[in-house]
Amino acid sequence: MVTPSPIPPGRTPPTGFFTASASEMVKSTAIVWQEALLAASRVLPLQKDIPSLLRMLKHCCDSLMAFQRVHIVIAAPMQERARLFMLDESAGRSALSEEELTPQKGQRQFWSQTEVVCLDGAQLQRDFPAIASLDQYRNASGCLYVPLSTLGGCHCAMDFVKTDGSAFSDDSLVFFRVLAGVVTASVTAILNMEHVRTETEHLRRERDHFSILVDVTNTAIGTLEMNDMVEVVAGEIRRFFGIRDFALLLREADDVFSFHCARPSHADDIPVVPKGTFPLSGSLLNRCHDINTPLLVRQGDIAKLSRKDPASDFILGNGNQAAGLFPLHFGQHCLGAMLLAHRHPDAFTSESVTLLAQIASRVAIAVRNALDYTTVTVQKNHLVQENLYLSEQIQNQSDTGVIIGQSAAIMRVLQQVDMVAASDSTVLLL
Repeated sequence: MVTPSPIPPGRTPPTGFFTASASEMVKSTAIVWQEALLAASRVLPLQKDIPSLLRMLKHCCDSLMAFQRVHIVIAAPMQERARLFMLDESAGRSALSEEELTPQKGQRQFWSQTEVVCLDGAQLQRDFPAIASLDQYRNASGCLYVPLSTLGGCHCAMDFVKTDGSAFSDDSLVFFRVLAGVVTASVTAILNMEHVRTETEHLRRERDHFSILVDVTNTAIGTLEMNDMVEVVAGEIRRFFGIRDFALLLREADDVFSFHCARPSHADDIPVVPKGTFPLSGSLLNRCHDINTPLLVRQGDIAKLSRKDPASDFILGNGNQAAGLFPLHFGQHCLGAMLLAHRHPDAFTSESVTLLAQIASRVAIAVRNALDYTTVTVQKNHLVQENLYLSEQIQNQSDTGVIIGQSAAIMRVLQQVDMVAASDSTVLLL
């Protein structure tokens, strides 16, 4: 049996301590430990996050043994990442911090230990120099490492650090082995809550994304006129993403494309709006078509753009610092690209780019519908005009029955017939 130290370093002994027997001192210390563990088992599971847990650990254990720092490490070996939480109360201050690390070999070796380890400052420097070099362990005169159970693929541990020149005694290992079970349960509950919050946020974002997709799809597909469709899609993009500048670049033939732009009516300045058709060669649309994925123009690329390209002119002329071209795929064909530009250089995040690419696939359907509607409308108007023309031709040519001839005399007779044809009277033509 390990005999616990009767008096923690720096603590005042109770009255009658020096006259008590060894067995009485052991019994008294064990009672104090039991009370501390009972208190910890009551308050630690109530903590909602790791920083709060660190504070409560300090509060529960500080009356038994003095230490200046306490850490909790949550490592994900498969991702080679670790989160290091620290409560530092050295040098008369209290500071909480969280840092995400990529553990090096020596650090992984330290945090993957499966037994409680008690080290003094010299041992920590000698056996684990990669740990001793971290700011969180600077000036350590003692370190007590306590592994926690592996939780959901994560390896967790806590350690206590002294910076006052003293070290932990070996008998303190008994107390911290028991405490590890309480902390493990508390950390498990906190990680589970974090997971639930993360999943809830993920589901909320998915719901919002689907809502955006449905709104844009219904709005775009429900509008058949190309110019109207550009305006309503631009309004939806502006409403959900705050992106002001919107345009569609549509291929008219193999070597040219047209530019369809939408801007808010309350714009402070007159926008730069390219008009007409433009050569595809050397354009941003051609680059987007070549890579067949969204083309992002970051702040560093802005200065390299050429004003000869209408898309580049649209981006630069309106003072934008970032832009994205999203190809419009319909079946096996690329109809063009959706161009979005913003004055903030970090407007396009990976999440927004993914969602905008999905929106572009819906816009492509609307563009195909608008193009087909335009084709049908043109053909319909052509047929109407042709019908009017033929009707006029029929009206201009009277039905002369069996009268055949084109001589001046015959034409004179036909002219006289037209003059009296509407009359019911009997007429003699001379």
